[in-house]
Amino acid sequence: MQALTSAAANATAFPFPHFVCRPNFTNDDIDMKKSFLQIQRQIEQLERQAEALKNAEVADVVKRIKDAIKVYGLTASDLGLAAPARKAAGGRVGQASPAGRKTGKKLGKVAPKFRDDAGNTWTGRGNQPRWLRAALEAGRKLEDFRI
Repeated sequence: MQALTSAAANATAFPFPHFVCRPNFTNDDIDMKKSFLQIQRQIEQLERQAEALKNAEVADVVKRIKDAIKVYGLTASDLGLAAPARKAAGGRVGQASPAGRKTGKKLGKVAPKFRDDAGNTWTGRGNQPRWLRAALEAGRKLEDFRI
C-alpha cells in the first residue's frame, strides 16, 4: 500500500513521468515519426491540389465577370474601380473624397516662423521640436525665436 501511495504522489507531482523515464526512442516513436512525415506529405499534396482548384475557379469567375461586363456595358466607375476624377475647370481642389480623404494638390512648403541661434527652424505646425521644447523649459519665451 505504501508503494501505491508514493507512486500516486509522484504522478501528481509530475503529470508526465513516462517522458522522464524513457530517455531513448522506441519503435513506437519511430513509427510516429514516419506517420508524421506521411501526414506532412499529404498536407503538401492537398495544398497543391487546393491551389490548382483555386486557380481554376478564379479563371472561371474572371470569365463570368468579363462576360457580365460585356453584356451589361459596365465601366470601371460603375464597379467603383475608376480613378478619382480630375479637377475640372473652375473646380475646387481639396474637396473630401468619398473615403473622407482630401484629394487634389498637396500643399507646398511653409516658411519657418521660429529659429534658434544654431539655425534650427520650426514652421509653427505640428508638435514643437525638441530644441524648442528644451529652450522653453529652460525659461525662454516662444517670442524669442520668432523670425
